[in-house]
Amino acid sequence: MSPKASARPSPIRYSTTSALLAWNPATQKTAWKADTRGGWPAACSPPPGNLVFQGQIDGKFSAYAADSGKELWHFRRKRR
Repeated sequence: MSPKASARPSPIRYSTTSALLAWNPATQKTAWKADTRGGWPAACSPPPGNLVFQGQIDGKFSAYAADSGKELWHFRRKRR
């Protein structure tokens, strides 16, 4: 086996960004915005209460306050 084939892959680098947006349908404007890494935005539907959850491509899982967009908690999954 060649040395190149057995080398560990380099870490993924995210040079693009996306965002989680809260849309106010009454005013037709963005209520708040949370910037995220990677060019893979995800849609989410908030459960009852004041929380919004989002998983990101880089392994980060976050909980936001639905009314303000403040990140309340996050967990980063370890890479294998």
